[in-house]
Amino acid sequence: MIVARTSSKGITPYSPDEIDFVAAFIAPLDMWYLIPVVALGKRHSIRVYPLGKGQSFGGLFEQYREAWHLLKEE
Repeated sequence: MIVARTSSKGITPYSPDEIDFVAAFIAPLDMWYLIPVVALGKRHSIRVYPLGKGQSFGGLFEQYREAWHLLKEE
């Protein structure tokens, strides 16, 4: 999944000044990921593994699966 914006200058990661979260809906599984932009770092793209990693890498964003609690005000 692309988590950056593109322009004539290339690909630029979103900053916390621009957005708060990236939301991804996995339609076949009726599942959401709500990822804070600060958790993305300087990444341009990420992968989510709703059915398990299956890889020796990844799974970095599983803690944000169905993370609706992050949208509540403190």
